[in-house]
Amino acid sequence: MDFDQLIADHVVTSTGDLIAAVEAQKLCASWQETEPDAYADWLMANGADLVAIRLTRIIRAARARRDPVEMVGRLRDAAEDGDVWSGVFRTRYAVDDENTQRLVGDMTGSDHAYVATRFAHRSRTAHLEAAFHRAVAGLVGTHRTADVIDEARYGELHARYLSGEAA
Repeated sequence: MDFDQLIADHVVTSTGDLIAAVEAQKLCASWQETEPDAYADWLMANGADLVAIRLTRIIRAARARRDPVEMVGRLRDAAEDGDVWSGVFRTRYAVDDENTQRLVGDMTGSDHAYVATRFAHRSRTAHLEAAFHRAVAGLVGTHRTADVIDEARYGELHARYLSGEAA
């Protein structure tokens, strides 16, 4: 059984709102009931990938929770105690295209440059996406998107905004 394809098909055929965690619970419960052996085999084969996804999510969440003002205070206190590793140096970032996670304290200049480039790219993409959705909001108003424009036009607009042509 190709569970990856079943997941992809589920996403494509779903209508209405979709909450990934809820849909995942539904799919897993269904597979445990209808295909328990195949599902168990799939979990065993994909366990490392699933753990890697969770690790990445946990690392990002930990980084996002760090309050810069609080962090400065903790760093100052740690430095006074001679412990420079207790603060932001314990934060991890991906430092290459293979997604190698490295502690800030262990990062080199090229690692920081890579991180900066990724943030700059995400920032540009986020600004273009924001501009696109603001434009669609103005076009759609109080109506549903599908009632105002068709998918082809939506896709054309999205491509124009993400390429920077519409800006």
